[in-house]
Amino acid sequence: YAAAPDWPQGVRDGIDGLFGFFAAEPAAASVAIVDAFTAGPQGLEGGDQTIWAFHLFLQPGLELRPEATPLVSEAVGNAIYSLVYGQIRRGRVERMRELTPTATFVALAPYAGATLACTVANA
Repeated sequence: YAAAPDWPQGVRDGIDGLFGFFAAEPAAASVAIVDAFTAGPQGLEGGDQTIWAFHLFLQPGLELRPEATPLVSEAVGNAIYSLVYGQIRRGRVERMRELTPTATFVALAPYAGATLACTVANA
């Protein structure tokens, strides 16, 4: 993320890196994403923290779309979390990186617009 030439590419690289880690470490992915719902209040808090981490990740997008509210980044975080959750639950965690273009588009579109989001997502 930090080594990318610009923020949109950094978002794609960050998402791809996270998904690559999950694909390589399926047990860690399951514990972090799926099992959080069965671990009581502490597990749910961990899931919430994962979603809220997207606020920091998406913060530079506010320069492109200053009128975006924190609800936008929360929605993006929840949407990507749901994509990851579904992939793990379907037993397809090893194919997690296939979601990179979709998750990148979801993350960038509210800030950078559909055209740029699509270009970066499909690079």
